[in-house]
Amino acid sequence: MNEENIRALVSFILCLVILITPMFLFREKKEEGDDDRVSSVQSITIDAFFVAILLILTFVPNLGFIAIGPVSLTLLHLPVLLGAALFGWKRGLFYGLMFGMLSWIKALIGATTVLDVAFQHVYIAVLPRLLFGLVSGIVFSLIRKLHKKGPKSLYYALAAFFLTCLHTVLVFLFLGLFEPWVRDWLFNPEPIIAGTGISILIFLSIGMSGEALLGAILTPALEKVLTKAVPMLRRKESPAN
Repeated sequence: MNEENIRALVSFILCLVILITPMFLFREKKEEGDDDRVSSVQSITIDAFFVAILLILTFVPNLGFIAIGPVSLTLLHLPVLLGAALFGWKRGLFYGLMFGMLSWIKALIGATTVLDVAFQHVYIAVLPRLLFGLVSGIVFSLIRKLHKKGPKSLYYALAAFFLTCLHTVLVFLFLGLFEPWVRDWLFNPEPIIAGTGISILIFLSIGMSGEALLGAILTPALEKVLTKAVPMLRRKESPAN
């Protein structure tokens, strides 16, 4: 099986995942006295809000994707982190999936940097963000359960910082695995190209730190404000989260 066939197979599998994810992701156990209509409306409202934020960040120029030189910095990780902190791994996975799909569509219709071209492949745009959302939801759920009486906001801030760094590492890991030209470009032994690659890596490290710091500040702050302001967000913990 050649490389193009492998890529086509991965793309097909991803499309299947995208189609079936909503079918099992938001199935919640009904409890006595629950109003299914109210629960469904609340879920749809919450998801619509987060997807709308992701759409705005994606398609308003230089808002969610900020092109600087050959790379783009992103803010779309922020709604994913907040959704994972509020709701756990299921919605972390779903919002991560939306993050990846929107970045893929953005690259298809308007790539602005050299690296954006690589994100026209669905497996590079989607898979790292899918893993990022899933891991974020798991980490925040563990923090909620293990540190119920501790300084939860501090743990959330630390988790958001390192999860954002994980997102960047995952993206470039997939770029290196599936796009050899990116690996060759960043680690070329030619002095001039090597110097350019090192400069780009330094710039990416600075950008990653900025994204991570922003996530560390906003995620615990917004999670605390929203859970106090919106009663329906004060959910009961369950093993599924």
